Amino acid sequence: MFKIAIIISIFLITVIAFYGYRFFRLLKISEEIITHTIPYSLPWSASGVTLLVLGDSTAVWVGADSPDDTIAAMLAKYIGATRVENQWVSWGVVADIASQIAITELKEYQYILLQIGGNDMTRFHDLDTVARDYESLIVSLPKHKYLIVMSCGNLGGAQIFPSMVGYFYERISRSYHAKFAEIVSRHSGIYIEIFDEREDDPFIREPQIYLAPDLFHPSSTGYKYWFTKVEKSLKDRKNRETLK
Repeated sequence: MFKIAIIISIFLITVIAFYGYRFFRLLKISEEIITHTIPYSLPWSASGVTLLVLGDSTAVWVGADSPDDTIAAMLAKYIGATRVENQWVSWGVVADIASQIAITELKEYQYILLQIGGNDMTRFHDLDTVARDYESLIVSLPKHKYLIVMSCGNLGGAQIFPSMVGYFYERISRSYHAKFAEIVSRHSGIYIEIFDEREDDPFIREPQIYLAPDLFHPSSTGYKYWFTKVEKSLKDRKNRETLK
């Protein structure tokens, strides 16, 4: 019995050590990618369509092959933006957005793209506290015509975490997305539902294609997949406005 206990203990220590090493190795890759990422932006323009981008590393192009593959770039092209201001913060959380808002350059924008919440999930921040901060930041945004809001997808699909942890994060993601969608809808924003259930999630089915080398951020293909949902939501909103 004692020998069995020792064998089990050695096995558990080996598994924990393996996943611990793997996690920190991938985290180092992620930090290296972030270090070499420059936010997508367009210089000042006296007229035209303005876009303000706020959020975490997904608000730039961390994990993508090119700045043109980020949500900000694809959205800018889709709406014909002539000025894109990007105030992202690496590893940013919902509570960080207030400091980004404080340094925005204009008092009013046609479009605001907000990509935040994934790091709150990974750090197990209390959802009620995050929700209060989330609503507060939306109320304090500069004036705008359209507010487009995203978070991460199904965090359970991030292969940086062991499978069992992934299932736990999937439950957290589902709760966060539901709360965020409720708040954004209450303030007439456009919430992009990029959470997919496990059986439908391409990040889980084909991580080698949809995830970056850090197995956490989306790849170019992953961002392009997310943008198909952005495009659909914008078309749906425009169609509803046309019918009024």
